[in-house]
Amino acid sequence: MIARALAFSLVALCSCSKKESAPAKSSGSAGSAKVEAAPPPIDAAIDAGFAVWPATLEDRTVSIEWHDMKATLTARVPVGWISRSAGSFTIEDGGNPSPMQPSISYSFGGISCDGECDDKDMQKSMADLWKSIDKGFAQVSYNSGNERMDNMKLDVKTLDEGAFTDGKYKAGRYKGVKITRPADAQDVPAFLERLEATCSRHRKGDKYYVVVTVVMPQQYEQTLWPLMLEACKTPWFR
Repeated sequence: MIARALAFSLVALCSCSKKESAPAKSSGSAGSAKVEAAPPPIDAAIDAGFAVWPATLEDRTVSIEWHDMKATLTARVPVGWISRSAGSFTIEDGGNPSPMQPSISYSFGGISCDGECDDKDMQKSMADLWKSIDKGFAQVSYNSGNERMDNMKLDVKTLDEGAFTDGKYKAGRYKGVKITRPADAQDVPAFLERLEATCSRHRKGDKYYVVVTVVMPQQYEQTLWPLMLEACKTPWFR
């Protein structure tokens, strides 16, 4: 039995709390001290950055490799996004990476087969992948060592899902979810709240299949999320 490990990366997300500006002190005196405005919240800079992101996708040629598997893909990536590792893209950040940044990553999925892998093995391996993903979404928790928090499941809402087909051939699947802390779980880190999409696709005859993962904060559900879901679902093979 040949087992190949699943090789796609996820980006951990965090959320920063906003501070309200202190109200100006009133005084009847003409010489009252000037009150300086509080600095903008950290995530305001993220929003400002989003305002200038192009709402369009462009083709990028991506080469990925894992042991003896090699593939060249046509990735769909927002204009101006940069790559820090093979198959992974995120926003330009001036050289200061932040876990708040949305990302999209292309990689190989895990494969199990006896001898020479064929299309049937790819179908079985993709089915096993989705069983694992669905189980993971159903058991989302925070691995903190705190028993109460670790047993507290986050809410997972499916936003979009479906299958890719090539004629009668099932070529893959996609799913997008929204992960949220329950109302009584405010001590669970806010960075676990996120939008996450996974897409798998296999082309007949290939000895591998490809997995794409999209992750971003929930604040972009009405803006960047639809664009990135489109990128995830677009065929990538050259």
